[in-house]
Amino acid sequence: MALSYDELFCIFSRLPAKAIYKFSCVDKFFSKLPKDAYFALRQAQNALRRNDTCFFIQPDIPIKTLVYCSLQVELHQLPGEELSSGVSKNVLRYFCNSSVKILGSNNGLLLCCVSHEEQLKLFIRNPATQSHLLIPTPMHMQNPCDIYDHRIGFHSDLMEGKFFSGSRSLRFDMPVHHRGAVHFISDCSPYLIKSSPYFIPYIMSYNFDNGTSRMMRVPKEARKGSHDPSCDMRIFKWGNVSYSSQDESICVVRLRKQVFTVWALRQHESSLWKKVLKIRIKAMGIEAKDPSQIIVKDFS
Repeated sequence: MALSYDELFCIFSRLPAKAIYKFSCVDKFFSKLPKDAYFALRQAQNALRRNDTCFFIQPDIPIKTLVYCSLQVELHQLPGEELSSGVSKNVLRYFCNSSVKILGSNNGLLLCCVSHEEQLKLFIRNPATQSHLLIPTPMHMQNPCDIYDHRIGFHSDLMEGKFFSGSRSLRFDMPVHHRGAVHFISDCSPYLIKSSPYFIPYIMSYNFDNGTSRMMRVPKEARKGSHDPSCDMRIFKWGNVSYSSQDESICVVRLRKQVFTVWALRQHESSLWKKVLKIRIKAMGIEAKDPSQIIVKDFS
């Protein structure tokens, strides 16, 4: 029994955008549907009623640092939806190789951005057709240096009176106050390209007196193997924390491959470090079936 136009219209308005596109490539009738404004509206309304079938995972980094990053993107299907996604491996390869950040998704389309030649570009990406459409960038976002970083509460540019965080995520759960400045250490994850000035983990400080930021390198030995999955670096107060002392400083504690190493900062201006301890966790009497569960919480 042949179906009427209204019945076909109702049925196909419930299909996802990727399926409609495939039908439009092989049939003249279906090729006209996506161009119908009312059909597009009905299809969008029906799509919003459906549950998500898959989701993307991508590191959350400041937009202005995209040019330095090689972002790894993962696609995961929800239980029972393993066969519902039409996203190919080429789509994931595109995102990993082009330093594109995914801002959001809806109805099979992705809202993305990329930082290119000091300008921020926004576009809509269709994973099914592997095509994209540029959209106008709002005036307040056209200068990447003026983008507000909600994680630190300041604008992410190196200017007096503003805190500069660099391209890496900082560990704000372990601030160390020293010489009138607060210090934070970055993470160690390998999501930046080697040409980035922030490829190696670092310590960033903010001086409350003059309102300036300063980046300090971690000890040279600590940089080796810092991108290893087992590497965990943290900073703590070094010296007598009860009284004011010239010997008071900062120390870096690294746990890597079941070995603890501690460096103390000897010269703040030149970032000169001295190794003061290296010991295996077994020698400390620590027994762990899963070494990855060992976390450095404090140091004294």
